[in-house]
Amino acid sequence: MPSDLEFDVALSFAGEEREYVEQVARILEDAGVRVFYDSYYEAEMWGKNLLGHFDEVYRKQARFCVMFISASYKRKLWTNHERESAQAKAFQQHQEYILPVRFDDTEIPGVLPTVKYIDARVTTPSELAALILEKLGQPSADEPPAPQGSRRPKLTPRAFNPYEEAVRFMDVLDAGLRRRAAPLAGDGIQLTVFERSGRRSFRFLRQGETLYSVDVWMGDLSSDKSISFLSSIGEFRPFASGSNAVGEVVWSKEHSQPVLKLMDFSLLDMMSSGQQEYIFDDFINELWNRICDALEQQDD
Repeated sequence: MPSDLEFDVALSFAGEEREYVEQVARILEDAGVRVFYDSYYEAEMWGKNLLGHFDEVYRKQARFCVMFISASYKRKLWTNHERESAQAKAFQQHQEYILPVRFDDTEIPGVLPTVKYIDARVTTPSELAALILEKLGQPSADEPPAPQGSRRPKLTPRAFNPYEEAVRFMDVLDAGLRRRAAPLAGDGIQLTVFERSGRRSFRFLRQGETLYSVDVWMGDLSSDKSISFLSSIGEFRPFASGSNAVGEVVWSKEHSQPVLKLMDFSLLDMMSSGQQEYIFDDFINELWNRICDALEQQDD
């Protein structure tokens, strides 16, 4: 990579897709990629003229720009500013610079439909990160470099903090359920989220009636970094207690990222024995399927 470039890759996305993009950013960072992801540079950007700063990043300081295309991306002012800066650089150089990733089929000015893209609807964050690493000419996080005939162990990063990751999981879950619930507003389904006694509570309602309830909180009798779940069709019974799933965020050597290791009693109704590991987005999809089943059962 040219020495005058600060970043291997700059990520351009709308806030609605942050849940997905943050997983990609973390995998890339763990693999040693110099990645521009806005949350990593909040202190550095504090007080700066962001119009000029983002133009510098997306037009001058990155080898590639990964553009996460969606209806939200097209609608927002900041993402359009990033796009215009990235397209200015793409016009000036004679090789690919913008790498499109699509969440939907929204048409973006200047991004031709003939340009090859990656479909985020069928590509996991870890799979996308592996493709970006391949584009950069770097080995994937699952296959770190090693001299011929030797082995390099897959180790948990020193910076891995299960408490911080448990808090991050709850935030990712919150954002993921809100994003999935938003299109149901036209059908009269509302998602209300509130904090109560240390629990994050999710309630799905229609015409004032609670159709499905989920509470999530940190800590149980075995560990204060564990994550407990309690769900119910309709409202919780008075003084409802206990949990129907308990998990913990651990580092997955298979996926090279944090995952939720879950003991499921009746939250997902997967009828599985023992503990299962879920990439965050996979778990949210499984929980969302369960919520949809409950909403369909109560549809008049």
